[in-house]
Amino acid sequence: MKRRGSAGRMAAVHALVLGALALALGGCPICPDGTLKLAAGELPVRPGEAIALELRYDGLIAGPTRCRGFWYVDGVLGGDATVGTVDTCGTYTAPATPPAASVFVEAGRYERFGCADCCPWAARHVELAAP
Repeated sequence: MKRRGSAGRMAAVHALVLGALALALGGCPICPDGTLKLAAGELPVRPGEAIALELRYDGLIAGPTRCRGFWYVDGVLGGDATVGTVDTCGTYTAPATPPAASVFVEAGRYERFGCADCCPWAARHVELAAP
């Protein structure tokens, strides 16, 4: 037998769970991923060369015209000499000797593992040319 008002109670429980989750994740909203697109340069990136990437999510833009956010290469903030580097303007510079055929570049409004998994965030593989 179904009780009246159970749909309303379920909606209230759902709202409480989402609110608790948002608080646990630093108080930021759960939102869809943004896009990380090539703003300038060519793929694959040759050793030592650079490309410009741009993060877009609704009104948020981070990249060559708006330096901000947190940028990672293969999980390393700012990258390193092995996987290549990326600055807060989205400029990725390939390493002298590519570690693989591609690297994984991520960008977000917030620091990874802080609020990066729930707020404007994007990622893409960047193809690297052999030396």
